[in-house]
Amino acid sequence: MIAALFLSTMILGTQNVRDDYPPPGNYPHNFEISQKYDKFRNDTTLHLDLGVVWRNEKNKLELDVYQDFDGEGRTEPDGVPRLQFTNFGDAGWRYLRLHPINFLVDGKRLSYQPEHHGVVKTGYVMEHMWVDPTKQEFLDIIYAKSVEIKVGLDEFQLGDSHLNALKDFASLIKNPDRIVHPPYAACPAQLKGELKAARSYEAQGRDSLALDHYTRVIEGAKGSAEADEAAKGIKRLTDPALLAARKKAKEAEERAKAAQMEADEKAKAERQREAKEKSLRLKIEQDLRLGRSLEGMNIKGALSYYREIVNLAKGLEPEPPQLKKAIDRIKALEAKK
Repeated sequence: MIAALFLSTMILGTQNVRDDYPPPGNYPHNFEISQKYDKFRNDTTLHLDLGVVWRNEKNKLELDVYQDFDGEGRTEPDGVPRLQFTNFGDAGWRYLRLHPINFLVDGKRLSYQPEHHGVVKTGYVMEHMWVDPTKQEFLDIIYAKSVEIKVGLDEFQLGDSHLNALKDFASLIKNPDRIVHPPYAACPAQLKGELKAARSYEAQGRDSLALDHYTRVIEGAKGSAEADEAAKGIKRLTDPALLAARKKAKEAEERAKAAQMEADEKAKAERQREAKEKSLRLKIEQDLRLGRSLEGMNIKGALSYYREIVNLAKGLEPEPPQLKKAIDRIKALEAKK
């Protein structure tokens, strides 16, 4: 009996810890892990929000991780965690034609060809791509020292905080009785970044995205000056009186823009008319000179230029002085025939 117990202990002691999810531990990070039960579907979802992992001036790529469970609670995992990449693009589709997702996990390559889904919103495009790793691939990712990712043509690397959040998330799968705590307090730089993004989206009139970022600031640092500022932003975006005032101001701005556009179009049309009239008057002057030069040698040619003056002068105000001269020369030349 003692020998069997000793052998069992030896086997467990030599088992590779990377073969299963990690135990509870100190995995410091600033990201939110949440748990939600859906009574209609009778399932539970564990969600890790890793926030923005890559961005440029026109795009913002976010990464979320989900684990489903049958029933209420986390006792019956349904499959392996799934990774969702979501891009918010101001300049149209970014991954529609090219969306392979490749990982370099401590130098080991993991390649996926996810389906691409997307929807066009007001002023931006939202794209979704799901990666479904095997359990061993997911374990390789969370235990790695270096994880580089390439989505389409865009490359980035997960930081230590991302990898700690993944370990923390995975430890909750392994330990269903462990309570899902609120996220660690967000660092000041992250709060400022979220607040800056919220203000930018609010200025652009993209209220839903602005509300999302303001909410993150409040959740990340309740009671802080940044959270107070975010609360004011949410009030601006949700208060009925303020919404009505914003709508009225926006309508006035749109009317002013429309009036300015109309004025610009009229000014442009006037400039074009003046340029055309100037060109016609120069042509009339030239035709009169050419007509006179031909009178002694080519009456037919001279008449052609004078008649063209009559046609070109139609509608011109004031009437060009060359018109009367051209008409007089036409009468005089026709009388000679």
